[in-house]
Amino acid sequence: MAMEMEAHCPEVDLALSIGVRNIFSSFDGDSGRVRVSPYANKESGELLDADVYKIASKTFDRVFDYATLKIIARQMISFGDCFGFLLVKGSQINRIVILPPWEMFRVEDDLGVLLGFEQRRFLTESEPRCFRPAPVAHWRHNPENLYGRSQFFACRQDWGEYKAITIWQIHGDHWQSLPSFLRPKMGQRRVKLTIFERSGNRS
Repeated sequence: MAMEMEAHCPEVDLALSIGVRNIFSSFDGDSGRVRVSPYANKESGELLDADVYKIASKTFDRVFDYATLKIIARQMISFGDCFGFLLVKGSQINRIVILPPWEMFRVEDDLGVLLGFEQRRFLTESEPRCFRPAPVAHWRHNPENLYGRSQFFACRQDWGEYKAITIWQIHGDHWQSLPSFLRPKMGQRRVKLTIFERSGNRS
């Protein structure tokens, strides 16, 4: 849903661009810098160990350039999630590879403890690519259950109806030749679109 809206709705693309710019701007409009927090717990005032803070700051400045941070912010707003794979050489993190959020799945036990991640290009893929938890960073926007929540979550129904009406107008009587998940269904007063979604509250 988020991919379609971003690709076909100029208003959504503009809103995303403005949102990302605002994240990296201060209250007076100047460009802001993202830094590692010196606090282990800001509420209690507990500070990070000085050596840990120094290493974390150097790693962050080296790996997370402005372009990468913009991608992370944009995916979090649009999809609710962003996944990054940390590439390590020796004892140093060299760079981060952003993974497609629609392919990534969290794997947790019954107590909610993270066991790892799976990457599936298709939902029916029987042998997914598996990741241990440590090298994968998972950022969640408005987290709900396993995943985050897209900023455009509330637009799903309106977008589905707009899409169904558009398909109906384009294809007319030929809509029955479309795949089943794209066929508009005429309800009482509203046009409804059957949409298949993954489990885990993924928007």
